[in-house]
Amino acid sequence: MTQIICALMLMLVFSGCNWGTWFNAMISKSKIPATMEKLKNLTSLKNEKKFIKFIKNPKLSIVMIHSTWCSSCKIMKPIFSTLASELNDTNCAIINLDEAPELAKNYKISGVPAFLVFENGKELSTNETRPMGDMSLNTLQQKIDDIVNEFHR
Repeated sequence: MTQIICALMLMLVFSGCNWGTWFNAMISKSKIPATMEKLKNLTSLKNEKKFIKFIKNPKLSIVMIHSTWCSSCKIMKPIFSTLASELNDTNCAIINLDEAPELAKNYKISGVPAFLVFENGKELSTNETRPMGDMSLNTLQQKIDDIVNEFHR
């Protein structure tokens, strides 16, 4: 049993996962969707062309950039899906960085998951303010609110 616990701890340490978020996800009473098909209120973007078309919407748009190998991304997908369901006047999408590698270069993405906030095709978030990594629903909501409020001052 000790070996299993040690192995799990090592996996978390080397995956860069936030312990608190991981633990909360594991003990949460709500089921965490395992696949994109089960995530609600999110548009799945398959390439850069669809990404560009999506962000040009006049409404506020939030895009989660993820990778399939990223444990923090797996934790954040259902959290982002929950946030998307709470934001009535916002478009939310998710895109796999492996399917759209130019995004990393064009938006200077240094890690995943990364959350980009757009309005009328213009990114409101910056490299410094862009939410990255795993976090609670409240923290993600607050960071996005801060970005939008700062932009509309």
